Amino acid sequence: MKNRYLISLLSVFISVNLFAQGHPCLFVNDDERLSIDSKIEKEPWANEAFGNIVNRVEKYVDIHEKDKNWIISRMAMYWKKGERYTQCYLKSQNWDRGEGDAPVPTVRMPGMRTWNKYVNVPLEDRTPYNETGDMWGISRIEPDAPRVLLPYKESGHMIRSNNVEILTLAEEAAFIYLLGNQG
Repeated sequence: MKNRYLISLLSVFISVNLFAQGHPCLFVNDDERLSIDSKIEKEPWANEAFGNIVNRVEKYVDIHEKDKNWIISRMAMYWKKGERYTQCYLKSQNWDRGEGDAPVPTVRMPGMRTWNKYVNVPLEDRTPYNETGDMWGISRIEPDAPRVLLPYKESGHMIRSNNVEILTLAEEAAFIYLLGNQG
């Protein structure tokens, strides 16, 4: 019983502190950015970690500067007009059907909520504006085997991992931008 009240008190305290910070709520404030910058300059591990982030993001920034739609086109979305679903239904953990048509593309649901034996091909090899949801995969068991095109309903977590990968690149790019643009 005491734990329940302690948890409630902590959640109220955290909520009040979050709202007191103001918005937008950023990873770090200006003083902390200077501290992070200093750490990257002085600490080999921090410099290496930051360099790894830059290396992951840099080639996609270069591509984006030449083609603003390239990375967005690789998102797993319901792209096709008339099939930009607003409601998605699963049956026994598998895609069943979608309904509605949003005025803009909507995020694609996984074809099934179970794992399969494939991982996504590199981002550069994914189908842009993929209307079918079929995903190119590489076998986890035999990575040297030829890539295969998996039907949407057999794609497992590939849809989700595709979007997480792209959004993680965006998050990392935002972090680099934040550190590079100090007040």
